[in-house]
Amino acid sequence: ISMRHIGNRSSELTNMGKKALGWRASFDGTFTTLLVGGKLLRAHAQSRDAGHVSTWIEVAVPAGGTVSVKVP
Repeated sequence: ISMRHIGNRSSELTNMGKKALGWRASFDGTFTTLLVGGKLLRAHAQSRDAGHVSTWIEVAVPAGGTVSVKVP
């Protein structure tokens, strides 16, 4: 795989393998949606250590494919 982060509001994962894989993209803060490949999708918020909140979404990354996830 290849992972690229652009600041703290955008990440892109490239799957160079032969099988699809699942990716849980996570960002600091609370957001109701995340932008996945140009589409707004419902996201999940989760409290972590000392009340720190992160927002995440699980996406499938096809073999040979690239998926980007951004905070809208």
